[in-house]
Amino acid sequence: MRVTCRVTGQQTVWNTARSLKPFGFGGIGREEREAALLRGLEVPTATCDFCNWESRTAEDTFGRFENAGAVTASNLFKLAGGHGMVIFKRCHDPLTFALRDLEDVLEVSAQWFAAAAREGPSFPSHFFLVWNCLPRAGASQHHAHVQLFALERPLPGAALFNGAERYRAEHGADYFEDVREAAENLGLLHRFGDGAAAFPALAPVQDSEVVVHGKSLTDSGFVQALHHVLRTFVDGLGHTSFGLGVHLPPAEAGAGAPVVARVAHRGKIGSPSSDFGSLEVFGLASVGKADPWALSDLLGQRLARC
Repeated sequence: MRVTCRVTGQQTVWNTARSLKPFGFGGIGREEREAALLRGLEVPTATCDFCNWESRTAEDTFGRFENAGAVTASNLFKLAGGHGMVIFKRCHDPLTFALRDLEDVLEVSAQWFAAAAREGPSFPSHFFLVWNCLPRAGASQHHAHVQLFALERPLPGAALFNGAERYRAEHGADYFEDVREAAENLGLLHRFGDGAAAFPALAPVQDSEVVVHGKSLTDSGFVQALHHVLRTFVDGLGHTSFGLGVHLPPAEAGAGAPVVARVAHRGKIGSPSSDFGSLEVFGLASVGKADPWALSDLLGQRLARC
């Protein structure tokens, strides 16, 4: 089955049987490999750059933002003029994050974005947050940290806001409300607080993707939704590696446009196979293997226990 989002153009080819396909690579079993590799990824706190951020990281020109659980730093290997990071103070092991850690990280992230908009060199108006958890997701440091981008031009992934404007012009309706309603009609929507929601994507960019909408980066409903989704990945699905991307709506998106987060599994640490193949890279279509209803049920079970 192939699903295409007509607003964003994202396409996924679905076949849940692909989760059962064999891997013809020798060596130890995947569970043993996973445990061994996770042990091998550990870095002593004494030599960890981010445990010793005061002496081993740089400040942005506008200084640092800091609270009990998070602190900002400048990225020395920039991909844009506005490229910083936020370090989780309490999470040398990136899989041990709690709600308070995420709250603190998103709070200083919002402060960094505001400062970058005021004082950045390129007058940015597009803001993006990413978390690459462990090497399978693209991380170069074991310690938990997120990257922040302040850009004068939007990334291609932010085209959903332009798509939402076209959708409003063509249909006289709110795309974000309608996609949440579609997810609710399919029994996939979970609501948090006043206006935040999470649901498995039907046209995911990568397998096991969950979308989170919220009023703002620091809105309590959004933070809770994001935390429950991430903990479901780690605790419910056993995903030790994941990717998170958060698009803040640009000013031209208009009132009511939500902050949009996307969380996706990036493959087992112990798997010899990559999570991306040529279909994704060159065909620009993803492969869906995980049942979105099973994923939604896991999130629901976690919420029922809380």
